[in-house]
Amino acid sequence: MRWHRQHILINCYNIVMRIEKSYNWLITGGAGFIGSHIAHLLVENKQNVTILDNLSTGNIENLEDI
Repeated sequence: MRWHRQHILINCYNIVMRIEKSYNWLITGGAGFIGSHIAHLLVENKQNVTILDNLSTGNIENLEDI
């Protein structure tokens, strides 16, 4: 089965919703489509997030509201 963006995001959402305490997270490629969605999920769940991206394919606009 090929993993599509939608499947990846649904699985990430299910994992993030189970986190009960606060952790520090480093997201590489965080300005890309998948990385930015994961970052948003973590921030919404009161997690500490650091994003690292060289913007070669990512877009800083994906992170404007974080």
